[in-house]
Amino acid sequence: MRTPYKPPIVAVLTRYYPHWQPPAQRGGWTKCLCPFHDERTPSASINFEKNRVHCFACDLSLDSIDVIQKEEGVKFIEATRLAESRFGGSSQALSQPVRGEPSRTIHSQPRFGVRGRQVQTRLRFRADHGT
Repeated sequence: MRTPYKPPIVAVLTRYYPHWQPPAQRGGWTKCLCPFHDERTPSASINFEKNRVHCFACDLSLDSIDVIQKEEGVKFIEATRLAESRFGGSSQALSQPVRGEPSRTIHSQPRFGVRGRQVQTRLRFRADHGT
């Protein structure tokens, strides 16, 4: 399984909306003018870490792949291919999750009670189980 390459939102927005001026990069959501329509007061916010832009006037919330899909009129797979070719990235294979070792299996290690004495491991089951 591959994770799609998502170019920086600022690079995508400035490519499709050259008149748009990005705000100074800060943490969290930052107010900005909406790249999708002309305005004088900010009605949009951009988040550089989440790679998203949201306009309250347009009621749009998009990431960089969504912007490519909207502007090019293509589906997700084609948009990721365009992102890789135009913005110089590549999809990376997802590594399989590393399975952790259990800290203690029920029967392999002894258990100790409150007073430090070893407690016998016993299986709990209902009396009517197995009948």
